[in-house]
Amino acid sequence: MQNVTTNAIVSGCLTWWEPKPADAARLYSELESIGLGQYAPRPATAEAALQAAMKQWGDGLGKQKVTTTDAKHQYKVFARRDKKQDGFELVDVTRKRGPNSYACECACRVYPAMNQVEALEGYVDIYQLQEAFDQYRKQASGADVGRSLVQLTQAMNGTCVRMNGGNYYLPEGVVQRWYDVIDVFEQCSQTVVTRMRVVMDDIAARAIRKGIVEELIKESAKMAEELRHGDLAEDVIERRKIRSMELRAKAKMYEEILSDTLTEVHAVLDLADSCAAAALATQEDKQVFDFESTFG
Repeated sequence: MQNVTTNAIVSGCLTWWEPKPADAARLYSELESIGLGQYAPRPATAEAALQAAMKQWGDGLGKQKVTTTDAKHQYKVFARRDKKQDGFELVDVTRKRGPNSYACECACRVYPAMNQVEALEGYVDIYQLQEAFDQYRKQASGADVGRSLVQLTQAMNGTCVRMNGGNYYLPEGVVQRWYDVIDVFEQCSQTVVTRMRVVMDDIAARAIRKGIVEELIKESAKMAEELRHGDLAEDVIERRKIRSMELRAKAKMYEEILSDTLTEVHAVLDLADSCAAAALATQEDKQVFDFESTFG
């Protein structure tokens, strides 16, 4: 196990959240007001909004159905082969003793340019469905809200400290900025973001070290593999080199926070830089060959 020096005192913030749908336009406006509009989640697509509206309609039907010990009804929404053209269908799935039965309750599609829902077959209260569709169309889903929060922690040089994700550490210098972000998300949705100010002991510092090392090695190794095997254009290679410098800067920041050297990270970054240099040399040789073939 890698040792962490006993005098490594780390201040900062641990954070996690329960994301909920949000008014996409309002969330964008509030994030834009603090200079972070580019991280706002997009509103639901027309197809996603229709699917959610039909599920809501099906949930209402399910409450009206009489369920017996021999038959249980559950309504599910299925996309047709071409969901933009043929839409979705709401299917009554009846689970019974023996084979289940499936009946199409209704089928609908939407015209995205007009945001107009059309019933194709079966019965549905089109006005109620349209109203639900209009509401969902304005929303960013809970999943998209969660992804936006992850992107924001990454932009603030945070790192995940839990193997399966969900818990993030943010350095001391961005804590107040993160609080501003939390205020925006909690004002614009039912999202609850928990934050915990901490001064780390050695055990906590080791957990942060593990998280940042795994993150940086994973991205560095992926970049090295792309450079080693990919036939990349010169501008793409240059972008990879810039990204390598950004990763080194992040490693240096955490080395200062942890009072420890991230040796394994620098080793992988050195490999990525070597692959970038080799890729650029290959590009230059190719350009010389192409010139000589044309004008030689």
